[in-house]
Amino acid sequence: MSYHHVQVGRFYVVTMLVVGFVVALAAVYIGFSGGAVPAATVALLTVPIGAAIVLVPFARLNVGVGDDGDRSGRALRWSMTFGWPAGTIPISEIAAAQIVPVTIWMGIGIHLTSRGWVWNVALGQGVQVRKRDGSSIVLGTDDADGLLAAIQGARAQR
Repeated sequence: MSYHHVQVGRFYVVTMLVVGFVVALAAVYIGFSGGAVPAATVALLTVPIGAAIVLVPFARLNVGVGDDGDRSGRALRWSMTFGWPAGTIPISEIAAAQIVPVTIWMGIGIHLTSRGWVWNVALGQGVQVRKRDGSSIVLGTDDADGLLAAIQGARAQR
C-alpha cells in the first residue's frame, strides 16, 4: 500500500485503565476486609474481561490507500483492531473526498449518521468519502491531511 495509518482510540485505552484501576481497588478492599467471597471474585474478574471483549476490538482503526496486490486493485481499505469489521471502496468508485470535523454528536465507533457511515476511534477530524452512487462514509483519523492526499493521489493515478 502506498498509504497506511493506524489510530489508537484514547477513549478505549483510558476506559480500560479506569476499569482495571477500579477492579484493583475493589480487590484490595475485599482482601483487607476478611477475604474474597467467591461470588465477588467472579464479579471482579467478569467486569474487566467483559470490558476487554467489548472495547479492544474497536480500539484501533487501520486505514490504507493503495494496491494490496489482490484482484480488487487500488482501493481505500479500513478495518478495526483485528481486521474485522472492515470495508473497502475501489478508488474508481470514489467521486469526492474532503476533510470534515468528527464531533461528539457523531459519536465514537461504527454507526450511521446524517453524513453516512462513520468509522472512528476518537473525536477530531475525518475524511468524508462520497462514492459515485451517492453514498458516503466518514473515516475518523488523526492524519486527515495525509489520508486525503493519499486518496487524491490514488484518484489522479487512475
